[in-house]
Amino acid sequence: MTTPAQAKISAMAAINEGLLLTPLATAKVWNPSKSITEPMTPSFSGSPGLVGVPEFVADKVTFAAPGTQKQNLVLLAKKAGLIDSEANWAQMTSEVVEELRVRAKKAYVTYGRELLKTMKGGVCTMFTCAAIGWVAENAESLPDDAVVELFAHVDSGAGHGFAVVDRNRTGNADKVDEWGDLCFVVDPWFARHRRTPPGTDHVKNLVVNDPFHLAAYVDFLKEPKARVSQLTFTKAELPTLL
Repeated sequence: MTTPAQAKISAMAAINEGLLLTPLATAKVWNPSKSITEPMTPSFSGSPGLVGVPEFVADKVTFAAPGTQKQNLVLLAKKAGLIDSEANWAQMTSEVVEELRVRAKKAYVTYGRELLKTMKGGVCTMFTCAAIGWVAENAESLPDDAVVELFAHVDSGAGHGFAVVDRNRTGNADKVDEWGDLCFVVDPWFARHRRTPPGTDHVKNLVVNDPFHLAAYVDFLKEPKARVSQLTFTKAELPTLL
């Protein structure tokens, strides 16, 4: 019988090997971070052209969202054809918000899958969206009952997007040390800044004495003032978003 620790090791290896076969392994980094860059040739950095990913409805955004968030939900609902008018707030129900969330997740995964075919460069959010697109197509590589979370660094206007798998969700999302031993991170953007393994691996284990562990990456995760879980995908849900 496979233990949770063994399932994690297998998942890290499968995801890393799979992503290394995609354009993410050679895509150029727009606006790279000098603080994490190993000596690189100029070719690793370049403008991606259009940047960005589809807008999503974060887990914490609900029907009872405050003013500006609710206004954004209304605009999205009108665009999706779920309400008749931007002025008709009475049609904004909890069911409409959940339908918006699912549609936005599908759009996010679809865009990520397209990036896997064409991406020649991008920002961190694009790298992460593509990685989640790959994971959605290969959900069998995840441990049973796995949860994939889209995370963001928040730091004085700057930020960074990455994916976290099987975090201990009873712990504090902002505290890396509480993410648990079964957790690992998927961050192809960081990998493109490095020249030597395990830095070049697209997955990172937070547990020491593991081939996928990089102390400098853990320091990178802890450096910003905050870490926020934005959106979750379950292993069972991901194939339904294809």
